[in-house]
Amino acid sequence: MRSSKIAAKETSFMSEISGSKKESILVDTFTQTISSLIAAVIIGAIALFSADKFFSTPQLSGLWAFEIQVENTSYKPFKNLKVAYKVAVTQSGLSFSGTGEKYREQPGGVEKLTEISGKNRTPISIEGSIKKNFLSKDEVFLTISEEGTARKSSTFQRLIVNSEGKMAGMFESTIAENSGTVKWRREQ
Repeated sequence: MRSSKIAAKETSFMSEISGSKKESILVDTFTQTISSLIAAVIIGAIALFSADKFFSTPQLSGLWAFEIQVENTSYKPFKNLKVAYKVAVTQSGLSFSGTGEKYREQPGGVEKLTEISGKNRTPISIEGSIKKNFLSKDEVFLTISEEGTARKSSTFQRLIVNSEGKMAGMFESTIAENSGTVKWRREQ
């Protein structure tokens, strides 16, 4: 009974509104709807631009140098060993690959890195992928295959992209169960 009274009042109210007022209400409703749609399109465009500008994929293609420092190992002479590599990286989307070589090393206890020359420059190949993170820094995961003088070895690296030209993280290797820290920097 109560709902029929409300419906009757609404019908009575609507019949009292003149034709021009009805048109005015319709025009206002249509204008507000169009304005809201235009605002939504503008906000969407700004969001897409911001996502592309502020959350873009790191660009890894180019020449890089990275240095590892062995912190844990099953072979004591490798403790605190530092080794430096140079690699040329080619990126396609979120995947990348590259080739390079070991070019300097510093055995534990020695003060500075020593250049490696000739056949002692061990060749390496890398493959990896980028993990996009919107609320934290992007991550890079890569595997390195090294053609050592005694045998082949593999190393896994997990890096955090700190800036367009710097990355840092941890590594684990099949060489004497080595693990430790790694730092990458763009050469050019």
